[in-house]
Amino acid sequence: MSDPEVHALGSRFDINILEEASYVLWYIWRTIYPPYSTLQACIGALTNDAKLYKALKSAHDCGEYDPVRYWGASSVSHRFTNS
Repeated sequence: MSDPEVHALGSRFDINILEEASYVLWYIWRTIYPPYSTLQACIGALTNDAKLYKALKSAHDCGEYDPVRYWGASSVSHRFTNS
């Protein structure tokens, strides 16, 4: 999903409310990181990583999501291939 598409869909949600921000993260990660293909997993990611949540807010403000799209890509993948 492109940045303009994510921004347009995410604009329906209040990024300052974690549960709503999880929808934006879900739009970005659901196809890239299959373990995060559910809203609950995205809520967990934002709950457990304050820096990720802050980065998501910043990305949403400027409409550029690559910092979040590739957030810890190797560690995200590694967590689920070794579970």
